Amino acid sequence: MKNASVKGFSLFEVIVSVVILFLALTPLFSSFFSQKDFSSLTLKEIQAACYAEEITSQFYVYPIAFIKAGTYNAGGVSNKAPVPVNEIYEARLFGPDAPPLYLTSMDDGFERNIKIKYDSMLKLNNIEVSMTFDTVTAAGKSVQRTVANHAIIAAFK
Repeated sequence: MKNASVKGFSLFEVIVSVVILFLALTPLFSSFFSQKDFSSLTLKEIQAACYAEEITSQFYVYPIAFIKAGTYNAGGVSNKAPVPVNEIYEARLFGPDAPPLYLTSMDDGFERNIKIKYDSMLKLNNIEVSMTFDTVTAAGKSVQRTVANHAIIAAFK
């Protein structure tokens, strides 16, 4: 004897519902992986901005007499053993008699450059600290980015 009130799902109905669910969730997963690429890039940008800001902020209190126009690569410690990542070290960019700048050692793939231009008419030092870094997105795409920080320091004595 068959009970007509008992109903269930056939195998065909289950397969169709799984396919529809898969099609509905595909854009959600692609959006998730896209956001993952963006977030890893953003973390590197934040790191680069912090490395640049640590130098720029020191120039506001650095003795003006020692600041010299030019381009400086402050990527690492010269003539010393490598400093562990995120350790502070002294860099004497303007010569051995100049006060040191205190820099944080960086992860591999970061390059720190400082450009100083002196405007003799206005007596200003235009300082640009740029951080160039390599990163790879979660999709495996290599990207090189630059984050810059600027400061204008009066050269009055």
